[in-house]
Amino acid sequence: MNIITEVEVEDNAPYDESLHGFLLRNQLLYSPSSKPFGVISLKGGWVDSPFVNKEAEHIFRTLPDHELLEIIDIKEVVNNVGNQLFDCATSYTNKISNVFFSNRNSTGTYKTSGPIVFCELCIKESIKRFGYGYFKNIWSFYSYCIIHNEPLKELPLKGFYSSLSWVADVMGGNTPEASFQVQDTKKPSFLSWDDPFAAYFFPIKASQCVFNFFAKWVSTNESSFNNDLYRVISRKEMLKYCRFVSVKKDFSSKSKYYLTKVYMLLKHFNQNLLDKFFEQHVEVVKVQIGPRKQGVLRELITKRKEESCSICKFKSCSLRGRKDLEVIENYDRNIKYLVSNSYSLLRIVLQQDPLSPFGSDLWSPMELEVISKD
Repeated sequence: MNIITEVEVEDNAPYDESLHGFLLRNQLLYSPSSKPFGVISLKGGWVDSPFVNKEAEHIFRTLPDHELLEIIDIKEVVNNVGNQLFDCATSYTNKISNVFFSNRNSTGTYKTSGPIVFCELCIKESIKRFGYGYFKNIWSFYSYCIIHNEPLKELPLKGFYSSLSWVADVMGGNTPEASFQVQDTKKPSFLSWDDPFAAYFFPIKASQCVFNFFAKWVSTNESSFNNDLYRVISRKEMLKYCRFVSVKKDFSSKSKYYLTKVYMLLKHFNQNLLDKFFEQHVEVVKVQIGPRKQGVLRELITKRKEESCSICKFKSCSLRGRKDLEVIENYDRNIKYLVSNSYSLLRIVLQQDPLSPFGSDLWSPMELEVISKD
């Protein structure tokens, strides 16, 4: 069943604006002399990975980082991807700088993601309702308007300047004569769960010093593990990945995945031993993230008690060199505390996807059920 309804789409207006449309509309309004080559390609379509040109960046500095992030991620379903135990807890905010504050002066040599399409009736209604026309995100999924059940219009790929002029006309409520009806039938693509392990979301992630030390600790204590654990995974393979991480400093996705699997099995078979590891060697820190560190974007991350982030030896660790970390010594182990201090978890909650804690400790994962979108 298609859960996208007319009521839902209209209730979200104008927060259903596409990233391309948002960037272009604001640049045309507040910096009309700038050339948005980071939004419209030389061919005249949308740029594959849009960004703001250097001379127009000042327009968006008035908006807080978390709002800019949500504008970028309007198409995204927040899920387990990038939210496993040993994933970087801060990398999802890097896109804010890449899109809005990249300090680039584009020459328009960027890949075209597709043509510019629009619904005439939606544009006219948005002008009447909000005072301006805008491009909806949902148009990138369909060949017709799901509100008016009418075919979308498409602008021909006749070059940057033609498209720029036509887009200005469209947002003003005028349909360019060169536009034509979209023919191809588009089907929305949504997340599918192929891996049952993907159902777990970690609101608190581990820094690289914890990842490295956990691998060493597993190697040292593997003889104490419940034998039932080795019916699920191979002892030899487990030690191989521990060696990759602890000795070779292999922080690849495969190593992260395997050691997270070991962690999950230890929670099931050796919870007391795992608790002892965290109590003796791990502490939780609160860190502000995002390019401007404004406070709303923040995460809780575990680090080794014995390590100082100011002299961190792991070059790619997100905590390396940070001196503004707040160690959380007496924390409230409940979902309210987590939601207040983990923006990635807050985004899951706002999606209204069911979450079930897998354990009572603060660093336990949560079983995530992303509601089917088809």
